Amino acid sequence: MPLRILHPTDGSTNAKLALRECAAWSWPTGSVLRVVSVVRPWPFVGDPLMTGAAVYSQHLLDEDRRVESDLRASEDAVRATPTDIRFETRRLEGDAGRAIVAEALEWGADYVVMGAHGRNALATVALGSVARYVVEHAPCSVLVVRPRLARVGAAK
Repeated sequence: MPLRILHPTDGSTNAKLALRECAAWSWPTGSVLRVVSVVRPWPFVGDPLMTGAAVYSQHLLDEDRRVESDLRASEDAVRATPTDIRFETRRLEGDAGRAIVAEALEWGADYVVMGAHGRNALATVALGSVARYVVEHAPCSVLVVRPRLARVGAAK
């Protein structure tokens, strides 16, 4: 029976590790690996002089470029790995944790495979962990892939 595997990426080293491990596993023939990247909107408070409009527009452009780069790199990594699974990408918008959970629910994902944490450590401390949110709210099993060195260090 084919499975639906959702892999959220932010382009971080841990997300790439999770993707490599996921792509190398033996999944049933016909399974689909959907890689998603989330554009994080920036709260925009209108101002009468529109001084923030240029900064906001640049933020949106930067986010779009980041997402396209993350998805392209993911596609290259999967295509370089011999696998029988189909591969697709999708761009999501909104809060990362909520967008990932909503996508898993809407798409009917069987698994979410993600890295332990992303590139923005300060946001993780201030706003909470995306991985933790997904683990607690996803409608399916979630595998959080950690770097081997972190696992060895944690065992001491």
